[in-house]
Amino acid sequence: MKTLRKGSFDSSVSFLKNLLSRSGYPVEISPNFDERTHEKVVQFQRANFLDVDGIVGKNTWEKLMMAGYKFSWGATNFILEDDEFMNDYTEKDTIYLHHTAGLHRPDYTIGWWENDNKPGTLNRVGTSFVIGRKSLEGDDMFDGVTYRAFNEMFWAHHLGTRLKNNTLLNKKSIGIEICSLGPLQKSREGKFYFQANSKTIEVPESEV
Repeated sequence: MKTLRKGSFDSSVSFLKNLLSRSGYPVEISPNFDERTHEKVVQFQRANFLDVDGIVGKNTWEKLMMAGYKFSWGATNFILEDDEFMNDYTEKDTIYLHHTAGLHRPDYTIGWWENDNKPGTLNRVGTSFVIGRKSLEGDDMFDGVTYRAFNEMFWAHHLGTRLKNNTLLNKKSIGIEICSLGPLQKSREGKFYFQANSKTIEVPESEV
């Protein structure tokens, strides 16, 4: 997040004021970092043993996010166990879209992450959000429904790059998983299907 101080005028100031209000320091929401906002920031800093300068930098943002970030974004919480993700805040700068190789239900995907560990290991693989879709049989109960696997201020491993900064990329990004069968194949007869081990699932062309 950008550093904010008295005189700043930006949409980030509105977000700051939301966090202040949700943390117990109510202030009228606007993009203007005015004297009243400065006072509330100073009060928050003093109460949280931060440098009391009225400037919202890295440390103040982190404390505010931990204290006041409770936005729902219309998602249904289906939270993984605490040890299935990294419970520490890192500022985000990127969104990655993924597709599953499963079925249409977001709760199934999150449940699979919960149970993908071998004895004595924790993979901590997952994305913050999973979006459901219509089933191949036409059931639209989960179509467009978004589940949250963990609070998006935290992180888990969702990128499989071989870059040296792979961990940093995971920390600084929010992953969104979109329910899908995954890559399809096409038969000689022109029909589409998904091969899962020994199971073959035919997919209507309208769903491809």
